[in-house]
Amino acid sequence: MEFRSLLISLLLVFLSQEVQGAYKQINEVCVAGTDTCVHGTLSLACDPVAAVCLIQAGQGCSADGYANLCVSGADCTDNLCTCGAVYAANDGGLCELKDSTALHGGACSDTSDSEKFCAESSNLRCVNEICVCDVDFKLDITTGACKAITVKTFGHSCDSNDTSSCDATTMCAGDAGSEMCVCTAGKTGTPGNVCENVTPTKVGAACTAEGTGGECGAHATCSATNVLCECKANYYGVTGGDCSPALGKLGGACKGTNCDDPHAECSSAAPTPPNTCVCANNYLESAGVCGKFLLYMK
Repeated sequence: MEFRSLLISLLLVFLSQEVQGAYKQINEVCVAGTDTCVHGTLSLACDPVAAVCLIQAGQGCSADGYANLCVSGADCTDNLCTCGAVYAANDGGLCELKDSTALHGGACSDTSDSEKFCAESSNLRCVNEICVCDVDFKLDITTGACKAITVKTFGHSCDSNDTSSCDATTMCAGDAGSEMCVCTAGKTGTPGNVCENVTPTKVGAACTAEGTGGECGAHATCSATNVLCECKANYYGVTGGDCSPALGKLGGACKGTNCDDPHAECSSAAPTPPNTCVCANNYLESAGVCGKFLLYMK
């Protein structure tokens, strides 16, 4: 009987872990309320509007490639993700509307008048019970309303059959009926603005050929497929940033027990950054894995 109870307990633990979802790193697609966003030094949140892991309000955004990765309703001001005037940071680091007015990020319902309000006021529509900017509009964090995106720039709708529907720095991409102008390879930008070249050697920067060396930063290589700098296996980086050990890898961010190496642990002890996978006691890193440390005495 006791053995059966033990099996049931283990099954319940396993199921509870499954319900918790997956661990995700910055700018990865996530499910709000289910997945856990993890970073070694910053607090992230699964943004319910963007559906990706973004930097919480009040956290730093000075690292290369991070300036455009603040949660919805915030921007990078003085190297900190700061909520706009009509928003305030909640306990989870998301920017919530100060008032109940159904502006961007406000709650709505497909079966209530709020859906109509979102659709007809301030260029908003109701998507998954959240008011979001309509097609060809972007959020103004000072008002919570949405303003028009400049025609032909990044984020504006386009026609894949019309080569002139996007400017010279963008191209028309996406499924039929939902195409939009996106930055061309080797460029990055924000909706409504001209895309600019990614800083040389950074992730997403243009390079000339695979294996040329020096053109891409540490732990990166020039991809033979798209001739852009990309992170090597077991490393991760955002466009315009550098490559760092990926989530769960040695030297990478972790949460609890999600380190891949069976002989590694999630540590916050100096000198490593907080929440970092390191080799456990009596193990040393060699060639990217933790090996048993043996001391021979004569």
